[in-house]
Parts: sequence; structure tokens; C-alpha cells
Amino acid sequence: LTEKKTLFRSWKTPSDPSGGNFTVGITTPNPPQVLLWDDNRPFWRNGPWNGNLFIGLKSVLSIVTDNSGKIYFGFSLANKGVGLLHLVVNYNGSLVERDWNNGSKKWENGWNARETECDVYGECGPFGSCKAINSPVCGCLRGFVPENDTEWSKGNWSGGCVRRKLLQ
Repeated sequence: LTEKKTLFRSWKTPSDPSGGNFTVGITTPNPPQVLLWDDNRPFWRNGPWNGNLFIGLKSVLSIVTDNSGKIYFGFSLANKGVGLLHLVVNYNGSLVERDWNNGSKKWENGWNARETECDVYGECGPFGSCKAINSPVCGCLRGFVPENDTEWSKGNWSGGCVRRKLLQ
């Protein structure tokens, strides 16, 4: 996750178009993947490129490589039935695709990379498990307990979990 090619950056706020905290890019180690960074920390990622599509990403995004080994990020509109596609990373870190509907003459939401809290990279911290259907969404793996009960109960799961009993 160290080498990255930044494609675009979020706005700072909804009304301030200066550069924000979030960037979207492609990691260059094989296999490539699309990654959203919050400053320099991974925030969201799709599954890796399998040669045809990004695993786990419901989108029209594609990767093309040329003979020199350069990687290009592209879009395939052949089966979308839309005239235009708009891809933006919002100031809050949501990667959103919107499609122009020629019939209604309106933008329609295509997909959002962050559909649940569990789509945020490392949401539950080390040894944590995220299940969007649970409330709260974070839990600890079997044999582990929250690292900080006070923070955990407030919904701050970034500290993750630690072993219930230390290994011998």
C-alpha cells in the first residue's frame, strides 16, 4: 500500500474547493487495486484487479496496462445505457459514481464505495470484526476483548482488541 498514483482529491468542505483530506488512487504493486486515502492512511479499498474486474466493487471501473507497464484507470460505459458518468470523492471520503439519465435529464446515483461503516478500512481496529447487520457493528474475534472498554462503548473501535489471555 506504499506506492500510489493519485487520480483525484476531495474538496476541503462542500463549499471550499481547495484540496481536502481524501485522495483516490491505484496501488502499483500487482495486483493493482483502487484505494481511498485519508491523508496518508488507507481509508477504503476495493478488492484487487483479477484481470477483468475489481473484486467486490460494483462499478464500471477498469484497468488498462500498456506495453511499457503503465497502468491506466478507466471506465466502461458500453453496458450502462448512460451518456455521462460522474465520479467524485466527497469531502467526507465517500467515493460516489453518478450516471446521467438521458430520459429524465437528471443525475442518478450509480454506486457509493462506502455503503456501510464496515467499508471503512480497519474500522474495528486490530483483531476486530465488522458486521454491518450488528449493532454495534464492531466486535472482537473469539478469544479477544476490547483494548479500551471506555472508548469501545463510545463507538471508537480504532484501538481494536487484545487477547483475553496472554499466550504462554
